[in-house]
Amino acid sequence: MEPLIDFLDADLIPELDALDQAISSGDKPRAAMHRLFLTDAFLWLHLGAEIGIFPLDAAEECLDGYLRPFFESLASPETSERSESPASYANHSEESWNLVKAFPHFAGILIEKAMRGDRDLLSAEQNRFTYARGLVSTFQSLQLLSDYLRSHTTRTFITAVNFLDPDDWNSIWKVRCSPEEVEESERPEFKGLSKATIFAGYLRLYRYGLQAKDLFESLTDDPRLDAADLAKVRDRVHEMLGWLVNLCNGPQKLDTKRPFLRWWAALKMKESQCPEHVRVTRPV
Repeated sequence: MEPLIDFLDADLIPELDALDQAISSGDKPRAAMHRLFLTDAFLWLHLGAEIGIFPLDAAEECLDGYLRPFFESLASPETSERSESPASYANHSEESWNLVKAFPHFAGILIEKAMRGDRDLLSAEQNRFTYARGLVSTFQSLQLLSDYLRSHTTRTFITAVNFLDPDDWNSIWKVRCSPEEVEESERPEFKGLSKATIFAGYLRLYRYGLQAKDLFESLTDDPRLDAADLAKVRDRVHEMLGWLVNLCNGPQKLDTKRPFLRWWAALKMKESQCPEHVRVTRPV
């Protein structure tokens, strides 16, 4: 029960509170970002319940108390046919449809089932592990890494790349930025959107991805784990995390993001040439 309480306190309740604040203040990009993180939390709850780290009855209470009301609130009173709907259909609002498009197919099915009030959310779209309990420590390690996602710079990057107006993106990208400014932007008192915070946020996500990759590589030959189960959870987590750095999303065209993409490609080149250096250097 304790892991679920920690999950609620760290990942779920703060996102719901922040979403309410964003909606009340009329900040649509920030509200959209919090909806993405709430859906992400829903997928982690779903995976944790299947693995067994979250007791099923407590996970169901969590769904009833927090997530089902969230998803049901996204349903539109107006029926509009969507041929690309991943499940049998739900009355989508613009907000819910954006979530379906951001996440993988299995998540889209779960989102639509949650919007309809279906009761079989935790048993639907499972991985069918052979020995799920053997993955508990892997799940716990992944949850520890999620601290990277709580940084204000990470949230700034996600909001900017997904929702920032092209003109605002261009104006930010024209400003020169030093490594010292990127480091400074990580301080808790640093507020506001800037090129430095975008860099810092992406670097945090990048290091998060590298450490998740290292974790799975370190477990490859672990005799205590079923190899097929490990492959299934690795693929599921990879799918779940795809929305975090989807550079095709957002109102900006890829041409607008080209300067950022050049920097991204240089970072990938650095990793291929000297992967250990990328892992140990500070995000500056």
